Amino acid sequence: MPASFQEIINSRLFKFIVGEGASEFSVHEDAVAHLSKPLHSLTKGSSSEARAGRARWNDVSKDTFERFVQFAYTGDYSIPTTEKRGSEPQFDQVDTNISTKKNKKKKRRKESLPAVPEPDPEPEPADLAQNHVQEEEESVAAQSELHPEQDPAPIPEESKSAEQTTHILVADFDTLSYPLLASRDNYEGTCEPSTDFNKDHCYSNVLLSHASLYLLGDSQLVDSLKALALFKLHKTLCTFELDDDNIGDITDLARYAYSDGDKPVDEGLGGLRELVCQYLAIHAVELSSDPRFLNLLAGGGQIVKDFFKFQLQRIH
Repeated sequence: MPASFQEIINSRLFKFIVGEGASEFSVHEDAVAHLSKPLHSLTKGSSSEARAGRARWNDVSKDTFERFVQFAYTGDYSIPTTEKRGSEPQFDQVDTNISTKKNKKKKRRKESLPAVPEPDPEPEPADLAQNHVQEEEESVAAQSELHPEQDPAPIPEESKSAEQTTHILVADFDTLSYPLLASRDNYEGTCEPSTDFNKDHCYSNVLLSHASLYLLGDSQLVDSLKALALFKLHKTLCTFELDDDNIGDITDLARYAYSDGDKPVDEGLGGLRELVCQYLAIHAVELSSDPRFLNLLAGGGQIVKDFFKFQLQRIH
């Protein structure tokens, strides 16, 4: 059961030192303690790390840890944006004289406008009263000519106003609108995998962001994080359109999924490896013509065994 928001913000700040650059983060311990037993022991147990309120994760990058903390607090994580392949971001050039040009245009328009005639002087109060009386007399005379026998009693303006107000409050209350000034989710649109594919962009950072969170969830037994990372990775791969230019993105993903690093990864088919190998087997024809993928297989290891198993499954 996740801790309440009040419990989280009132809990102790636990310091994590992550990555090769030794980036430091202070996280409320109740935000991560509920995620798994290892994390509960790390933050609230009897170990020296728990007592000091400090832990070091050398094999977790800064970016991965930031997404992990976002998941710990919110239950989701933002996906990095893709970058254009082999080019630097372009910046729009701004005309610094734009305000001067606007002022000159306004000045020319002002000079070209015709002179506005002076308004007639407002009538004196006595004239206004006389005109009002004359209008009322003419209106009464006109009504008498149209309906000589009727003399309806006028409805007080106060009564009509009260009736209209009551009607509005009762009938239209449910239709009142109070628009929001900002989204209720500060990360709306950043956590959902994109359904659009841009062939000119590199997807390696997106694919690896999901894979790295899966491995972190695997090392700390956070099943919910592993499931979420696999869900997003699968959605991204379904949108991904493999071609000669982006095979390297898939090769990077496969190499990372099967890299041992500081933490040995269990041999055999796991969730991440199974997903990656299924994708490799389905696209084996396209991949077999790329030297990057062939070099990956030439290195041997568990990836060759798993890839071969899925190829046999597809044949039979």
